[in-house]
Amino acid sequence: MGRYTEVGCSGIMIHSKEKDGAEIFEFIEKYKQECAQRGGEALPIVVVPSSYDTVTEDELREAGVAIVIYANQILRASIPAMERVAVSILENGRSHECRGELTSVKDILVRIDDGTQKVDAKVEVGKRDDAKKKGGAPKVPRGGAVVPGVGPRTFLDKLR
Repeated sequence: MGRYTEVGCSGIMIHSKEKDGAEIFEFIEKYKQECAQRGGEALPIVVVPSSYDTVTEDELREAGVAIVIYANQILRASIPAMERVAVSILENGRSHECRGELTSVKDILVRIDDGTQKVDAKVEVGKRDDAKKKGGAPKVPRGGAVVPGVGPRTFLDKLR
């Protein structure tokens, strides 16, 4: 394990497809033992508990995990919500019926705003596009949002 620190690693990320987390805890224990035998300091351990979702952060921290990343849970939760809204729009021919499931446009713009100015989303996108054309790095507002579009009806018909 000392080789990781020799090449400049600042942490070790581990992942497991097993549902109980036993593989993670086994690795952590072996890793700490090996570091102790070599007389080296263990690097911070990072985990992504997508599969072993019954294991708590407290259990992971007690085992020696420094960082827990919930990599895709929010994205995975958004898909059923988008499907419900898309089906509602198709069934009703309008968006009024799903209004209660929607975030307001104002709320989206507030989330894009960095706190220093009122954001006009069309102007900000235009500025980023202009910067890209000139070869400059695009300025992305802190906390930017991605708003998905709806594809052809044939795709949405498959959701029903």
